[in-house]
Amino acid sequence: MSNNDQPNLREPSVTPAAVGSMTGTIKFLHNQTAFLFNTNRVFRGVSSGETHLYAEHILPGADRAYRIFLYVPGNEPTSTTYTIGSTNVRAFVDIVDHAHLTAESGEIVIQNHTPIRRLTGSAKYKTAPYENMQYEVEVVFDISDSVTGS
Repeated sequence: MSNNDQPNLREPSVTPAAVGSMTGTIKFLHNQTAFLFNTNRVFRGVSSGETHLYAEHILPGADRAYRIFLYVPGNEPTSTTYTIGSTNVRAFVDIVDHAHLTAESGEIVIQNHTPIRRLTGSAKYKTAPYENMQYEVEVVFDISDSVTGS
């Protein structure tokens, strides 16, 4: 899928009590600078047999936010390393009101701590170039469905 296509990027149907964090960096490969991504605004959702992990970092005092979307197969994903581009494994970086970039390579590592419904792991991926922009994302996350799962 090219970055000009509009993927099915619905805001995931999320668990209202989801708690957790996502931290790491978004590196701007077009100018070699990095942005620290650090947020507790995280969501976990399930739709059409996929688990969606979504995090949003709103820049203070700015009308800009960065969003990271991670999609893996299964309502309760297996603890494993998922290769971006394989069946139902995708990742995106959204620069709100500016650009939507699709991952072209990378991986998502999931550790599923059942039965407490907690996912921990990491994602490292590079986006496809889009309008002279290309990004490398490297984050770790800890997301639970509820406060009792943390």
